[in-house]
Amino acid sequence: MPGPKGNPGADGKDGAPGRDGTEVDLSGYATKEAVEQAQTTADNAYKVSSDNTKSISQLSTRVDGIKMPNLSDYAKTSQIPTDVVTHAELAKATPKIDDSDKTTIKKPSEYPDGFSYEVKSISALSINRSRFDSSAQTGSYGLVTTKVVTVNGTKFAHQKCEVLDSQRLIIFLRHGYSDNWTTWELNQTWS
Repeated sequence: MPGPKGNPGADGKDGAPGRDGTEVDLSGYATKEAVEQAQTTADNAYKVSSDNTKSISQLSTRVDGIKMPNLSDYAKTSQIPTDVVTHAELAKATPKIDDSDKTTIKKPSEYPDGFSYEVKSISALSINRSRFDSSAQTGSYGLVTTKVVTVNGTKFAHQKCEVLDSQRLIIFLRHGYSDNWTTWELNQTWS
């Protein structure tokens, strides 16, 4: 049961009065303090120069988790420089690295168009390193970057596997289309 009007009840509903005097559930919206904090953060961003990446990433971090309007729309009404908003939106859009399943390998057709990042077991990727120098045979996990595009109904993919736990910088490459991958090739980065 909600508490008095304006106070949160035991069920987490706000209990704010609506136009007709009935209580309205505002639990999904930002609190007044959160909006004021976001406004202060946005006002401070106006003072940030466009090349101050640290401040911009801090702005993006502060804005995450606060329900507010689209940053571009907000910038138009708040006089925030466009480049500050662009950097903040890019920082929020940074892709996440999927490390939830290190052994399942997808076919090119199973990836959505665009970019994806995953941590995979080198052995699950079936990279045959026996023919390479012994220094290219170390490491158990790789950061796999996949770039996919569909052209005329066929999925094309390029993958890069950067071995995470090796003595040297080791990068393997392969490409594929539809349901087929080529074999991995070593991209030698040392002489």
